[in-house]
Amino acid sequence: MKAITFRGTESVALENVPDPKIEASTDVIVKNRLTAICGSDLHVYFGRETGNDPGTPMGHEFLGEVIEVGSAVSTLSPGDVVVSPFTSNCGACFYCKQGLTCRCTRGQLFGWVENGKGLAGVQAEYTRVPLADATAFKIPEGIEDEPALFLGDILATGFFCADMAGVEPGGVYAVVGCGPVGLLAIVAARELGAETVFAIDRLPERLELAKGFGATPVNAVVADAKAIVDEATDGRGADAVLEVVGSPEATRLAVDLVRPGGVISAVGVHTESSFAFSPGEAYDKNLTYRAGRCPVRHYMERLLPLVRDGKYDLSAIVSHRLDRLYLRALNAFGARPVPATEGAGSPFFSPDGEWVGFFTDRKLQKVSWNGERPSTICLVAGFAGGAFWNESEQIIYSDTGSEIFRVPASGGKPELLTSPDFTKGEFSLITPQPLLGRDVLLISIRTYEGERFGLHFFETGERRVLGEGSRAHYVPTGSVGHLVYTHEGSLRAVPFDASKHELVGTPASIFDGVGRIAASSNGSNGNLIFIHPDAVAGKLVAVDGQGKARTLTDDLIRDGRARLSPDGTHVATYVDLCCLFVYDVERGTRSRVTGPGNYAPEWTPDGKKIAFFSYDAGAKDVYWKSADGTGEAEPLLAQEHSQWPSSFSPDGEWLAISELHPVTG
Repeated sequence: MKAITFRGTESVALENVPDPKIEASTDVIVKNRLTAICGSDLHVYFGRETGNDPGTPMGHEFLGEVIEVGSAVSTLSPGDVVVSPFTSNCGACFYCKQGLTCRCTRGQLFGWVENGKGLAGVQAEYTRVPLADATAFKIPEGIEDEPALFLGDILATGFFCADMAGVEPGGVYAVVGCGPVGLLAIVAARELGAETVFAIDRLPERLELAKGFGATPVNAVVADAKAIVDEATDGRGADAVLEVVGSPEATRLAVDLVRPGGVISAVGVHTESSFAFSPGEAYDKNLTYRAGRCPVRHYMERLLPLVRDGKYDLSAIVSHRLDRLYLRALNAFGARPVPATEGAGSPFFSPDGEWVGFFTDRKLQKVSWNGERPSTICLVAGFAGGAFWNESEQIIYSDTGSEIFRVPASGGKPELLTSPDFTKGEFSLITPQPLLGRDVLLISIRTYEGERFGLHFFETGERRVLGEGSRAHYVPTGSVGHLVYTHEGSLRAVPFDASKHELVGTPASIFDGVGRIAASSNGSNGNLIFIHPDAVAGKLVAVDGQGKARTLTDDLIRDGRARLSPDGTHVATYVDLCCLFVYDVERGTRSRVTGPGNYAPEWTPDGKKIAFFSYDAGAKDVYWKSADGTGEAEPLLAQEHSQWPSSFSPDGEWLAISELHPVTG
């Protein structure tokens, strides 16, 4: 299975790790539907907590479906949706009976393995839950996944913090830190009757959420938090301070804010070796300081009604949802997530651009842009090795990069079109492409001796191997076209009669030193662009319909990113300090579109504009600009992490983007 693993200080990786198995009769195996990153994960990531073995799957917040149960498990069955605390617990020891389930004598922390002993984390496809009858909590039907997920840590921890603070009706309280736990601590304080809750943070967007939950926001960057709290309490200070950051600075502020005889309740994970206040200060203020890990399992039944009733929009605290589809109209600035597309991958447009097909959770699904939830077209075995949606409302796809299927876009039973011939050493069929709209596929065939290309005929089911080479493209070059492909480091072309579906000549080497085909055109000019195989940069080379190759420029093209215009006459790429240029294929001239700090160009379908990623002046935004370089660049999308344009829908109304996340990749 795939998992996010700890590799060392400031190093994590997405890796294949062994699937978990039942190790004890009290275990269950859960297929995860949602996982989350906790602030305490960062202590391990940054090396503030040491001892976790490299290779350990990280994380401890998850929700999923039970798929396997141990023989001694009596309260759970396959198909149950469960959430779990970040620690396992037996429910029977001294501490569990006292409600302190986080200190169970048999408990383990998810995501911590030291010297080979411990419990793997949950930022993975599957999770083993020990002591499952007492640990896992079954979620009733009708409750949405995201708020239910919060029961396993942040919602329970917020209430635990408010309980330790002794929040009572009519009091004045302060919450230091408005991350997810802080925001839910505000919810808890309001639920327990707090009259006034001051929310103290440095980020305006967090403070806006805190205000929505009923708190009075205080921006610590521009305001004196102590003066504001003192003014509201006739100089006394807050009855209690809920400290949810876990830093000396947060502790120091809490001590300054709390009144004499008040309480500091700390649930932030502290890694420092000493307190930020002295015993004398605590004595002089009659201070009560309470801290500790939340006994989450003890809180779950109590908090379930709050999640079920929907009194608060708890999902508002989620800042990022990874691996889902986003919708962005090109006449709007922001992107919105498409509901219920978590885990979506390999998206592709319908011919009219109104639908997007995608693969997720072993399903081929489709979703329209009108806000409806996705519908399942069919079940699949695994990941996609290429897919397209044709004009006949059929979807052709490679399942697990092996067999090629066809299914109606409206849904139905997939029809197997062709599969590898293992007797010939084949093991994978990928990247099916329509051949000029005819009922013929151009496919890539992987064998143990190398890659080949060939055709599949819909009517007869015949599959015909044409030659050896990688990912062939059809280029119309007159009455007889060519199949252009790479083989053994060279660009090659072979005459191909598309009407007869057969090669009509011998392959010829066009150009040596080819890394990969970067762009091709199905227009009458038959231009094809490719990049030299240098790992960092290469020269841009054009091959015309007669197979003549010439270097367009001696400029070094970075990262092999070049895009041919829809009419095949110009190439957009980036050189120098990531300046975008457009090259005229026929004339061999170039014109600059942008200054430094821009890359990943993508043409609009009409060829009039180029979308690109920009990190000029520290931004990480997507813009577009006229392809002739005139006018100002216009912003399309602004996000926290690096995102770049991937492709436009055929009508130019929608833009697909890719994101590079600093943790998950």
